[in-house]
Formats: sequence, structure tokens, C-alpha cells
Amino acid sequence: MEHSSCFLANLVKTETKRVLLKVIYQINICQYIVHRHPEFWDNPEKFDPDNFLPSKVNQRPKFAYFPFGAGQRICIGKSFALMEATIILASIFQRFRLELVPQQIELDPTFTLRPKYGVKVKVWKRS
Repeated sequence: MEHSSCFLANLVKTETKRVLLKVIYQINICQYIVHRHPEFWDNPEKFDPDNFLPSKVNQRPKFAYFPFGAGQRICIGKSFALMEATIILASIFQRFRLELVPQQIELDPTFTLRPKYGVKVKVWKRS
């Protein structure tokens, strides 16, 4: 089974041209490294929602951020996951106000990248 934070490709884009590789080659591209590469992100170790504004997205290469993989091996659940996350988050934020508790978050890079001990937040019910 492939690790979810890498995907395989047989087409590589170089700075000036595309190069087709023989089928015997396998290229693994690690999402963790690409998603934190300083060439694509102003502050790569910090989450900044503004990085996903259309004006910033258009300044980066197409695959500087690919949480669901890409090409022939893109996750078949991508559309459902995005729709489900939007509905769940909208439902939570309509009813509650959340505040992140200052903490050091340790990562657990197993099948998917997630916080090892969870993320602590303060929750207030909206009136």
C-alpha cells in the first residue's frame, strides 16, 4: 500500500520542458516537503488561511498544494471529503465559537498526517 503523503507519477515537469519517463521508473513526491517548501510559501511552517486566497493560489505552481494527490492516482473521495468538511465545519461554527489553546502540536505521520495528541480548543456555545 502506498503512503498517503506521496504519489507516483510517470510524467515530470522540469523548468523548461516535460520529460516522459520509462514505465520502469517510479517517482515519489512527498507532500509534507512540497507543502512546506519555502519557494512556494512565505512562512512554510505556519498555517495561514490567506495562502488559499485566489490571488495567492494563482501565484504558485499548480501542484504546490495537493492534499488529495494528483493525476491518475488522485483520491476518489476528494469531492465527498471537501463537501463533508464544509458542511460539518459550517454546522459547528454556527453553534459554537472555538479558540485554539496555545500548545506545541506534535505530528503523527502515519497513514495520514495528524496531530499525535489531538488539538485542544476552548468551546463556547453561541447564543
